[in-house]
Amino acid sequence: MSVQLINQNYTKNEKLIQFGGSKNELSIRDAFKDLLNHYAEKKNLLANMKTLIQTLFFFLLVTQICLAQLQLNRSHSHSEYPSITLFNSSVDIDSFITATMDTFHIPGLSACIVRDGEIIWKDAYGYADIDNNRQVTNSTLFKLASVSKPFTGTALMQLWENGLFDLDEDINNHLPFSVRNPYHPDDPITFRMLLTHTSSIVDNWSILTPLITWGADSPIPLDSFLTNYLVPGGVYYSNENFSSSAPLTSWHYTNVGATLIGYLVETISNMPFEQYCQDYVFVPLGMNEASWFLSNLDTNHIALPYYFSE
Repeated sequence: MSVQLINQNYTKNEKLIQFGGSKNELSIRDAFKDLLNHYAEKKNLLANMKTLIQTLFFFLLVTQICLAQLQLNRSHSHSEYPSITLFNSSVDIDSFITATMDTFHIPGLSACIVRDGEIIWKDAYGYADIDNNRQVTNSTLFKLASVSKPFTGTALMQLWENGLFDLDEDINNHLPFSVRNPYHPDDPITFRMLLTHTSSIVDNWSILTPLITWGADSPIPLDSFLTNYLVPGGVYYSNENFSSSAPLTSWHYTNVGATLIGYLVETISNMPFEQYCQDYVFVPLGMNEASWFLSNLDTNHIALPYYFSE
């Protein structure tokens, strides 16, 4: 299950949804963090990965339903759509999904319900490519954005299960360059900090935004980007790439930190990150049409991302 923003007045865009700081969103963030921390401490991670994926998808679907219902109740007290609190049939589900899609300008989605490890309901709605009238199907691929982070964490934790590093070890022991917060140069950054977004590495969007590529894979190699972003003297380096707080003392959601986890998978496994994930995560899970790169996929199978414009 994945959701993307869409309808007929859309502009194509790679970016999806960014959470702000409302009370509801904060509780969602904390619950998601607790979920990842729970699985980060488990042994036999790959064996639990299917359960984790199902839990994540269920979590995201329930979150979407709850927030959508809240918004519908607040903004459409006299709405033409009935208030749906319980699903007694597939008709109820269809009615809720189509009403929510219309209200929030969602062009297309694929959804399923999993019970006891079995898919008991699935359906597809709307369009994967509006211009070419290509509809979403149950096999349409969606860009998962940050839902991909659990896969990155899983790859790293597999290496931990094999005893190749300690969670509270300095990551510099496994890097060809040194990563230190310039405001706290004596404080090591550990694997656990990266996994829990407490490393003090932050996303400096004034630097990152110009590097975004649209509709294609980034031409910048993983090691080159990280060296230039995290090491003094690098093309993308700035003290503002780090929080003024010491490592472990504050929480900062960071895409760059997740990128560094991917690179650590490379340096520890001596394999390209993409290949490691194919061999040890995607294929064992039966994910035979998954990749970190568009170039490895048939783009005709992928739903285009959009944002709504009034």
